[in-house]
Amino acid sequence: MLFLAVGVLFVTVMCSFTIAGIIGFGGNLISTPILSFIMPVKDFIPAFAVISFGNSLYQFITYRKALIWSKLLRIVAVVVCGSTIGLWAYNNLPEVKLKIVLGLFVMAMAIYNISKSNGGVLAKDEKDPNIFVSIFYELILFCGGIIQGAFICGGPLFVIYYARYFGYDRKAYLGMQWTMVFFNSWLILGNNIMRGSYNSPKILMLCAAGICGLFGAFYWQRRLAGKISDKALFKAVNIVLCFCAVLILYQAYSKM
Repeated sequence: MLFLAVGVLFVTVMCSFTIAGIIGFGGNLISTPILSFIMPVKDFIPAFAVISFGNSLYQFITYRKALIWSKLLRIVAVVVCGSTIGLWAYNNLPEVKLKIVLGLFVMAMAIYNISKSNGGVLAKDEKDPNIFVSIFYELILFCGGIIQGAFICGGPLFVIYYARYFGYDRKAYLGMQWTMVFFNSWLILGNNIMRGSYNSPKILMLCAAGICGLFGAFYWQRRLAGKISDKALFKAVNIVLCFCAVLILYQAYSKM
């Protein structure tokens, strides 16, 4: 069973993070529903802390020249505050409740992403029309931090925020998002180290498989760059996520 889990994690990470490198999110969000069917959430989340750290480090190096540091540090502070709440939930809530939250989140984000329009992107240096709009998007960023801390898959909420404020420049959009995840990953990784999550040979094997899958994803990202329509892939990914969310909620319901 362990070798099956390691193999599935390797393939899942390679495929999902190839997609993430193209559309800007989806690595953890696609992998988490799939892996939850073959192993407990708390078995693979520590592995994804390592995978997310490695992926965001690679993306940070790739897009470092496009960063806007004056805005990035404030964003990181907001996300870290949210992630501390998410880490508390991960450390204290039973797995059934975590799966219900995860399933509802995946479903809501998939439906939102399928139905949304292309509007709402601000031009460079354009401001929000009023303070209430600004607060709304700050709350989205904060909630993304909570989901990132609990499941390491807050990407869809981050995409909503970054698409609005940095959608005018794809490199800035990707660079700012991945660099924020990189800095936030230190908090999540540190929490898992302090809890002794990596003392288990099983978790270490999952981490190793995930890193190998990540290197495979980096290769395919470069091979497929510019050859697949972002819009078509985006829609297909979210249709699959809707199906995964239904299965997660059914799985949680059957264990209640």
